[in-house]
Amino acid sequence: RRTYATYARDTVDFIRALVRTLAVMSVTCDVMRVEALHAAMAAGRGGLAVLPHFGNWELGGVIMQRLTPYRMAVVAMRESNDEVHRRRLAFRNSMDIETLEVGQALDTALRIRATLARNCVVAVLVDRHVEKDRVEVNFFGRRAYFLRTPALLACATGAPLLPTFVYRQPGAGFIVECGPAIHVSPDGNRDENIQRAMQAVADLFAAHIRDRPEYWYQFYRYWATQETTSAEPAPSVSRPADR
Repeated sequence: RRTYATYARDTVDFIRALVRTLAVMSVTCDVMRVEALHAAMAAGRGGLAVLPHFGNWELGGVIMQRLTPYRMAVVAMRESNDEVHRRRLAFRNSMDIETLEVGQALDTALRIRATLARNCVVAVLVDRHVEKDRVEVNFFGRRAYFLRTPALLACATGAPLLPTFVYRQPGAGFIVECGPAIHVSPDGNRDENIQRAMQAVADLFAAHIRDRPEYWYQFYRYWATQETTSAEPAPSVSRPADR
């Protein structure tokens, strides 16, 4: 019940944010812990904001677009319903947030890399894998699979992974936390470096979810899908630069 209640409130908060003025948004978002984001953007390689299905991630895009000077892009799968898909694209376009629609893995990776090269923030939900785009992590003491491509791109481009959380404090305003930055070394064993980085992401996700479990929105049998995923390792993907 708490999960459904917080999800409903997050939906209302998001709809209200679309018409709020910058001054009102600045007051209601009273905690911005984004030092790691500023450092990443100062380096000029862009940043990969990696999020779980936790809190108000769509509102996070609005907040980041309005309260920071950085360009935003969102990696998203196409909605199964055409009208829902059209409306999501329309609101992101109204906020000047670019949508990078997931298609073939290579095409998506190249588009993300080009966006990072323009020193933009690219946001992607990573606690659900897409087919064989996956890396195994230990999540709450159990095997789970997160997306692999964001860490692969971090390795190839030097853009850091920035674990990001957007949620409301009870009886207070919104909190945005971005960081600490997780860098994926291009040296040594690439697969091990990617797994180590995504494990660090998973650990940060778990810490936030333990504190506020009602904000983790997985309205399906999440753990069952982890158990039935083939144990066959994901194929090695060439770095975009190699293509």
